[in-house]
Amino acid sequence: MPMKKSFALVFALAFALVLSGVALANPGGGTASQTVSFEVAPIHAIAVSGDPLPLVINSASAGSEPDDAIDSTTSYSFTTNSVYGPSFISASLDSAMPLGVTLWVKLAAPVGALSEDYVPLSNYEQIVVFGLEAGTASGLGIWYKLHAPAEAGFNGGGSRTVTFTLMGGMEG
Repeated sequence: MPMKKSFALVFALAFALVLSGVALANPGGGTASQTVSFEVAPIHAIAVSGDPLPLVINSASAGSEPDDAIDSTTSYSFTTNSVYGPSFISASLDSAMPLGVTLWVKLAAPVGALSEDYVPLSNYEQIVVFGLEAGTASGLGIWYKLHAPAEAGFNGGGSRTVTFTLMGGMEG
């Protein structure tokens, strides 16, 4: 049998097997399938690197108000997948500061977002960063400033818990 005819015969047999559904390789012809359900839920995660150093007001120049105490040793990270408008971060205290004493906070804003300058904290939420688009960032700076004028007097100190909340845009 010439080579051309052999090749044509082998090709014809192979083609026939393909058209027949390769019955020899899968004689039962069984298949199985599954339906996979999925959802990507809104994610608004925020974390801080730890507690700041104690803020201690312990100096002043004669005739001037006491020097503010400042700390910049902590940072924050976030992840948001909000596509319904920009997200924002708010901050609040667990309870009010002593009379005349003010705790301020400032957060570095990631690229594309805006940060308020130092914001005085209270037990009501205050927006500190806004215009966050879907994405992630880490190691963004947090600054605290404690202010107490001489009239506030010596109060012995205390502590407050600062809560940061990352909220999405207009999720429905």
